[in-house]
Amino acid sequence: RERSYVPFQPRERSYVPFQPREHVVPRPGMQPENIAKWRDEFANKRAELEKKHHSFKQPFQRPLKDAMKAGTDIHVSKYKAMPVADRLKLRDDKMKENDELMKKRADIAKKFKEMRDKKAAEAHAELSKKRSRFFSRDKPKKPELVAPVVHPPGSKPKTNLPKKVLSNVPVVKRVFKPTPEEELYGDAAASFVAGIKMGLFNTDKPLEGRRKEALLDWLELLSVSLPPELGVHEVVDALRSHVDFISQGQDKLNKILEEHPLSNNFWSESCSKGRKGQGFSCGFWKLLHIMSVGLSEQRGGIELCFGVDPDDEPRVFSTLEASEVVREYMAQFFGCETCRNNFMSKFDDCSFNRCSRLEGGDPDELTIEDWREFPLWIWEFHNDVSVRVASVKNKMQKKTKSNHMVQQWPKMEDCFLCHQEDGDWDMEEVYEFLEKTYWSGTDVDTPAKALAQYERSLITTRGSRSSLQFYSGVGLLLLLAYTVKRRKVIVTGMRKHFDTTPGGGGKKA
Repeated sequence: RERSYVPFQPRERSYVPFQPREHVVPRPGMQPENIAKWRDEFANKRAELEKKHHSFKQPFQRPLKDAMKAGTDIHVSKYKAMPVADRLKLRDDKMKENDELMKKRADIAKKFKEMRDKKAAEAHAELSKKRSRFFSRDKPKKPELVAPVVHPPGSKPKTNLPKKVLSNVPVVKRVFKPTPEEELYGDAAASFVAGIKMGLFNTDKPLEGRRKEALLDWLELLSVSLPPELGVHEVVDALRSHVDFISQGQDKLNKILEEHPLSNNFWSESCSKGRKGQGFSCGFWKLLHIMSVGLSEQRGGIELCFGVDPDDEPRVFSTLEASEVVREYMAQFFGCETCRNNFMSKFDDCSFNRCSRLEGGDPDELTIEDWREFPLWIWEFHNDVSVRVASVKNKMQKKTKSNHMVQQWPKMEDCFLCHQEDGDWDMEEVYEFLEKTYWSGTDVDTPAKALAQYERSLITTRGSRSSLQFYSGVGLLLLLAYTVKRRKVIVTGMRKHFDTTPGGGGKKA
């Protein structure tokens, strides 16, 4: 079928040019004469501003009143008045001085470069030596035989007799054998430093973000809770102030720790059990107990704020906040994976009524009983860990019988009053035993102790008042009976019940 094609034909439109309306009149104030006036005023104002800008001089362009010539002790006015020869001589002397100074700087830089190269060469040589020892396939050399020490006939081998004798003298034995308090603080300090040294860079994660905040919180908590006798406040303050520096690597951390060494870096016999270098877990539990009891005694740091400038006041922790800081430290820096997972699972499950016992919010509103819940919670957690570890050892040694009370602390021979007749713990006696064990060296009359003493005095005063009233009543009754009897004697003249009357012949009166 054929189709017919019709081309497109646009419609013709008529164009009407714009024609302004003649009846429109400009508004008042917008007349042509007004616009010309505004333009003239704007032009005059702009001309004044340009004139003022060109006449203005910058401060450094103005000559100073007491200005000195650069690099000299001569005033500018005197320098301008000097002859040209003197000026040139002054300039030459200054240039020579600058050349000598630059030469000294170059010599110093050269010496520093030589020292760095020498240190790098020594480190490379030491590394090569270690590698050669590690990859060497040669058999280790047998130690050379040393001739035994032969004592002359009739003589005895030398022994450290003076030390053994002096160690038993009551006054002198402290020089050779530390006291239990010194062992306690020494073990806790050694575990603190060892935990920081081994835990901060135990993974490939950098010390930043959440890990850095956890470290700062841990250091601030120890700063307000540990006693000064522990001897770690200097190390704690140094780590807090140089936290950005130690975050760069293990070598920076070791440098800070070497600048503030401890008096003893090893654990005592009670923790190491005769194995030198062992005892971290024992010392760390001691550190937690000291920290928890110290937080209770210092009321989270409130006691340290008295008499201190508000800008220098330490951070104050509540019991709930302190427990969360301990949890973050365990999660980020504790090396034992099994111990870490067990602690975090117990913590997150609110074991030992943690969520209801530990209080948050304003620390000023917490009572003495609320503060004591934190060290008691740490104590219960420690006993649970001791029982669990003992049960694991019994299974490994194939022992069927195990007494849980033997593994718990304190034992009955150490604290008899801590155990009640029904077998439960007396929490007040347990806390007093914890305070005596871990906070015996700082007898400070804090406001909290003064308040507790005042409350006890009120209870004692009430009891004394009631007893005083009782004895006063009894005394009044006795005085009344004596008065009645005395009056009867005066009236009758008889002092006894069967006294004879005058002329009565011994008959009953």
